[in-house]
Amino acid sequence: ELARPGGSREVPKNRLVALDARSSLDPDFPDDLVEVNLAWSFRYRCISPEGTPCFPVASDTSELTDLRDCELSTETFEDLGTLYEVPSFSTELLRSDSYYCRHPTKRGVLLLNVPNENALYPGPGGVPAPYIFNITGSSYGREASAAATISVSTAEVAPPAVVLT
Repeated sequence: ELARPGGSREVPKNRLVALDARSSLDPDFPDDLVEVNLAWSFRYRCISPEGTPCFPVASDTSELTDLRDCELSTETFEDLGTLYEVPSFSTELLRSDSYYCRHPTKRGVLLLNVPNENALYPGPGGVPAPYIFNITGSSYGREASAAATISVSTAEVAPPAVVLT
């Protein structure tokens, strides 16, 4: 069973995003942690609101190609209540690690460079633009898929809060 990688959500253009599928589970091996189990592998696809690939690296496929391990700094960022190390993204236009990379020690975590000016744009007038990420996890010859919609906006999104009066 592949966990929803953080679920569908709206994010501002200036934030890093983690698609985290570490809570996925193989019911035949329920005690095997995904993030350290070498039997697990992940593939990612992304479709833009126009139905085209999300990143200029491979404009002929929605598959996130040339997936590289992140080079991580000591700084952290928070996404959905979890801390992740900030990756050092490349500045070259046609390198995949300018836009996304996989966490080198936490299998199932894909880090997205939403602030990159060449990908994942908000819609006209700053209206949130939905990008559909499909994640396929494989383990011991079986696979499952899940999807998450990341809507990119220009506005800072406040987390929901409850105020007791």
